Order: sequence, then structure tokens, then C-alpha cells
Amino acid sequence: MVVACSSLCGFMVALGIWFAAVTAQHGWLGSLLLGVAVIPLNAWTMVRVSLVRVSFEADTLHIVGPFWSRRIPRTDLLALDQRDLNLPTVTWAADGSAPRETRLFAVGLPWGISFTTAMSARRRRFLLRLDRWMHGSHVARPAP
Repeated sequence: MVVACSSLCGFMVALGIWFAAVTAQHGWLGSLLLGVAVIPLNAWTMVRVSLVRVSFEADTLHIVGPFWSRRIPRTDLLALDQRDLNLPTVTWAADGSAPRETRLFAVGLPWGISFTTAMSARRRRFLLRLDRWMHGSHVARPAP
């Protein structure tokens, strides 16, 4: 099961607006220098954001975030925090280490953006299926 979200693309729009505001104050040389700095960041972010997803297989939870990727064995998962639907997290610990939290960016609702009830319900259903999978219940594939 895979859920993808491109909500972080709003970051690109905000960065573009910021770029336009700053370059208006610094003339053409400032624009050129800022453009050289911002364009690679925009390109990297666009590629990375398109890869953001959460999936689970038989024994592994695979989380690809905007800056990192992580594979967490099912046996290391401790809890799924769904209280904040904007940014749900999984808590996990590997081999007796201290518990760590990993945010599920692909499942979270973007900040300040209003989604339809259907989109919100789809994310809630995915989180419910993930929670059942974490606790060992059988998770049926959704009908196409």
C-alpha cells in the first residue's frame, strides 16, 4: 500500500514569492546571485517531494520523507500517533535503543490547506490500515 502526497510543493511557491520579493530590492546582480543559490534547491526539492511516500510490506514499513528515507522492521514499531492528523508519527526502537519518532509526511495534511472530506477520510483509512498492520492484524488490499 502506498500513499503519496505532493503538498510540499507549496513550499516551492512560497520560495518563488520570497525570491521575487528579495530580488526586487537588490537589482540584477542580487537577482543573479540569489537565482544561482535558489534554483538548485528548487530542483532538488521538486525531485525529492515527488518521491515522498509511506508503504508497508510483510515485515517492513518504508518511509520516504522530503529529506531522508527509512526502512523500519515491523518488530521495531512501538506506536502510531494519529492525534495530529496534520503530521502523524510512528515511534520505534531498534535493538533496545531509545525510542525514536519518524513523521509520516506523505500521510499528513498540509498546514493551512483545506482538503475535501474524501481526501481526509482516505488518509484516516490508510492510518487505520497501518495501525492494524503494525499490531499484526490482516490487512486486505483495497478494491481497485
